[in-house]
Amino acid sequence: MKGGVGKTTIDAFLAQALSLLGFKVLVIDMDPNNNLTDYFLRDISIETISSKNIRQTLTGRINIEEVVYSTALQVDCIPATPKLASVNSELHNDFGSVLLFEKSLRSLDYDYVIIDSPPADCYELRASLYVSDLVICPISYSRWSLQGYEMLDEMILTNRRAGKNTELVCVPSNVSPKKSEGIIEIGDTIPITKTHISRSESLENAVTLGTRIKSNSNAAIQFLELARELSK
Repeated sequence: MKGGVGKTTIDAFLAQALSLLGFKVLVIDMDPNNNLTDYFLRDISIETISSKNIRQTLTGRINIEEVVYSTALQVDCIPATPKLASVNSELHNDFGSVLLFEKSLRSLDYDYVIIDSPPADCYELRASLYVSDLVICPISYSRWSLQGYEMLDEMILTNRRAGKNTELVCVPSNVSPKKSEGIIEIGDTIPITKTHISRSESLENAVTLGTRIKSNSNAAIQFLELARELSK
């Protein structure tokens, strides 16, 4: 749940890697910071995105199919705007809206739906966790990062008591080879992917420019490995 560990970066490039493997992929921005939206839809006007986004679907104003945008990166996207933050007060006691959100998601024709959630406990995060089959938690070599995992684990345990079968896995992110070794040492206590995402200048450049990462870069190879690992 801690910001700055590569949450949105993993969502953006894992989605593209899955698409390159032949899967039909949708990303949903559930974070009012809307960085995922800015990456995939930076050529779409603010006015257009403001008229059709995830907030309208969560509040029952627009059907989910109507807020899906195609992108040049072969990944469809449901965007967010900063106004999404208002649903935390509007819907925080409305569990029915979460059930309707899940039902609408299940009706969509995608192999994978990746949800970028906010790094704090709120309606958007809890709704994202409830509708997910697998939750990916980026971790770095830091005690605060691990606390974020523990908080997510507690929330998912609550959902399991309600009959959900959500899995949780950690992806070491934004780590150097030396720190990656340190994370491996704690792999016996929490579920960690074999694939680690290293610090990368090519990743930073791609995020800044809203482009793909170079296909021959180490980052591209790592995300393809992660996509293969998680899609097994």
